[in-house]
Parts: sequence; C-alpha cells; structure tokens
Amino acid sequence: MAALASKEAGNAAFGKKEYSTAAAAYASGLKELSASGSYSDLEGGDRELAATLLSNRAASLLGMEKYNEACEDCSASLELDNKRVKSLYRRAQAYEALDKLSEAFKDLKLAIHIDPKNKPAIVAARRVKEIGRAHV
Repeated sequence: MAALASKEAGNAAFGKKEYSTAAAAYASGLKELSASGSYSDLEGGDRELAATLLSNRAASLLGMEKYNEACEDCSASLELDNKRVKSLYRRAQAYEALDKLSEAFKDLKLAIHIDPKNKPAIVAARRVKEIGRAHV
C-alpha cells in the first residue's frame, strides 16, 4: 500500500528532523487515500491510517512552526478518531504557541481523561495553567 510506504518515509524524515520532507511524505500518503482530501467516508484501516497521517503531518508542521496548519490537521485527525491522544496533545501544543491557552488546556484535559498516565500531557497542562494564571 503506497499510503503506508509514505507514512514510513515520513517517519524516517521526521526522525532526522527533516520536517518539510516528512510533511510532504505524509501529504502524499493522504492523497493516496483520498484524492479529494475528504477522509470522512474512509473506513477501517484506511480511516485509522488517515488519522495517523494527519496527526504525523501536524507534528511536522509544529516542527516548522506552522501552528495554524498543525491545528487544522489535528482537528481533521480528531474528526476521524476523537480519542486520538497524540492529536489532542499536538493541537494543544499549537494552541499554546498561538497563545490560545484555554483551548490548549481543554485539549490537554481531554487527553489526560483518555490517558491518565500521559506524563507529557500532565506536564503541559500544569504549564499552560500556570501561564494562564500569569496572564491574568
């Protein structure tokens, strides 16, 4: 399956911090799954793969400091799988970078609710809460 190969290529590039190359590979995989860019009609493994590719592309976009685009990809991933903790965490990172602290905290709370032992989400939630208090 070409989409899976694109995911693997993206993961390899991401591991080398080649975020632009990784994002392009994930985009290629997404195009393989749906030329129209609509993923809501996908089922089973293809739906899961699309959610992963969107979330992984969001991680690449975060690395490139493209926070609005990262939010969009995370939201699209969450439309396919609303319990995807990585997408919630990554969207929270983007929201925090955009100084949308209440949105970031909301995503982190949900991520922790789904995965109570997720240490990065717990640490980020504490940080965002403290930053929010400092802004008041």
